[in-house]
Amino acid sequence: MREEYNEEDFRELDPCDQYMYDEYIRLGGESNSDVYIENLEVFISLTHDSFICGGGSKKYTYRKWIKYIGSKKEADLYFKSIDNVERYS
Repeated sequence: MREEYNEEDFRELDPCDQYMYDEYIRLGGESNSDVYIENLEVFISLTHDSFICGGGSKKYTYRKWIKYIGSKKEADLYFKSIDNVERYS
């Protein structure tokens, strides 16, 4: 019998996400883990092509991320929390 799960349960089990969240808190971030994970998904969807695949402008993409998250300081916290755990660019 196949065990059923929802996506949120699966996400919480990912140790890499937890390491990134812990790094975010260590750097001074204040969002709870649920908000962090939601924003992490948006960050990856916005930046993956330009930062990982080399398609498009990193500057333009990062400006879109800053606009979404609301401040350069918070945007930088997310980027550093990801990049410090698993190099992103």
